[in-house]
Amino acid sequence: MNGILSQYKRIIKKRGKTIGLVECSLFDEKGSLVAFSTSTCMVLAGEKASGRSNHLASESYPGEQQHS
Repeated sequence: MNGILSQYKRIIKKRGKTIGLVECSLFDEKGSLVAFSTSTCMVLAGEKASGRSNHLASESYPGEQQHS
């Protein structure tokens, strides 16, 4: 696939302080949906996060565009 892709992401539901359900949609240049995913995520902090990546979910990757 060639061209520009854009994405939309959101938190659907938070359960307590550490569990969340998220979704992400990927769109092509024409705005057509080309991929969709959901995931259950756990936030690790303090000792539980020892040795894990420092990347934050709210950060954008280089070249990432937000779909409006």
